[in-house]
Amino acid sequence: MKENYQILVIGSVASTAQTIKSLISNGFSLNGILGHDPINKNDISGWYDLSNLAREKKIDFHGFKKINAQKCIDWAKNKNPDIIFAVGFSQLLDSEWFKIPKLGIIGFHPTKLPKGRGRAPLAWTILEKKDASATFFLMEKEADSGPIFIQEIIKLSKFDDAKSLEKKIIQGIKVALDKWLPNLKKGIWNPTPQDEFKASWYGRRNKIDGLINW
Repeated sequence: MKENYQILVIGSVASTAQTIKSLISNGFSLNGILGHDPINKNDISGWYDLSNLAREKKIDFHGFKKINAQKCIDWAKNKNPDIIFAVGFSQLLDSEWFKIPKLGIIGFHPTKLPKGRGRAPLAWTILEKKDASATFFLMEKEADSGPIFIQEIIKLSKFDDAKSLEKKIIQGIKVALDKWLPNLKKGIWNPTPQDEFKASWYGRRNKIDGLINW
């Protein structure tokens, strides 16, 4: 039996756009997109204007500066979503968001969770020369800790930098969602809990981390 979910997407980068495209190509209807509309777009790494994609796909769009602003929460509530996809933005969702969707909020992280939770995962992945991953999981109040729906491993080469890794991750998102979304459409909802004993965390990347000690 196919499920006709009402889906809302929140995000700000190219990985959000790919998620939207994959949802549409797999037969899902989106009833809203919340796109980050920062004051200074140059301060947001990899920022993507989702309003253009929303206009092209004829999906209602709402821009936000602060995702936890009451007007954003009210707008999302009025959409009455079954599922929210929150992909590619750094602001943490307040607890009120978790009461909005009937089934839950699906997050994305580009590491092999439970390893590499936290901030600046692309930078630390390249620095540590570890494989990345397109991981979709059921969000909980603790960041990056929820059970996993799909995890597509992304191999790094010694020549990869942040730009090339981002392209690989976007392709990884497409592969992962093409594998998993048909099951979601059938109503299959069985994420696998993360192993807390294997969890690790990345800290915030600061400007000093980009300096070279000659």
